[in-house]
Amino acid sequence: MGQQTLQIRTAYAEVIQSHREWLERFPSAHGNRWENLLRDQPEAAVCEACVRQVLDDHVEVVEPGEDPSHGGPDFRCSQRGQIFYVESTCITSHVATEETGLSSTLDIDGGFREHSNLTRIILGECRNKARQCSKVDAPCLLAIGTLHFEASMVCCGQSHVEHVLTSRPSISMAFDAALAQAVGEMFQTTDLRWSAVIRPANGTLLEPARQSISALLVCGFGCRLWEVNGVLHPDPVRRFERELLPKIPFCRFTPEYSAGRLMVQWI
Repeated sequence: MGQQTLQIRTAYAEVIQSHREWLERFPSAHGNRWENLLRDQPEAAVCEACVRQVLDDHVEVVEPGEDPSHGGPDFRCSQRGQIFYVESTCITSHVATEETGLSSTLDIDGGFREHSNLTRIILGECRNKARQCSKVDAPCLLAIGTLHFEASMVCCGQSHVEHVLTSRPSISMAFDAALAQAVGEMFQTTDLRWSAVIRPANGTLLEPARQSISALLVCGFGCRLWEVNGVLHPDPVRRFERELLPKIPFCRFTPEYSAGRLMVQWI
């Protein structure tokens, strides 16, 4: 067992034990699959266990959603008589560090430094999981977790999670060619390069993307107080009713979205 794996198992010992006890209620194939994942990809296994714990705290019934013979989302949830699925995936600490430049450990003397966010990686996870989320008969959420310390605190916060909808915005101004200068007020624009849910179509039109993912949960499990924020797809194949997870904040586009104005609100 490597040093990093040992540290993960120690730091998340209670979560691991709780997940093992939960899995004992179900056929052994589910527990065997997760134990193999814990051995081979400990961060992914722990993120999955953390997602299950979050769901347990908010949902009436949580059970394995994956069929051992042909796969499927990790969890099947029943809330207020409605069914939805949740697929868990993980951004490893190594990938988060490479992408953001943030530290994966507590760095008291590090101070503030320039960093990027996880939007590009989140888009990649959505691309990878969109097909899997399409093979269900109810809304499917994609829970993207990380055990990375600073990324959990910074990149899983609401100001960064909004960029999953809009991509990272830029400050722009109108340019008067005759005067050869910028004119008017500054405003925000985006090229939607890293948006997980929409993309440019013809001209100024927008079109939905990855519609099989009804919503996302962006989960920072690397800090003491877990950061979990949701993102609602504006036009999914199967709409997720955010009232089914009332204690988790969700962001969405305001109604001006249909006119091409990308304004975000939290509900």
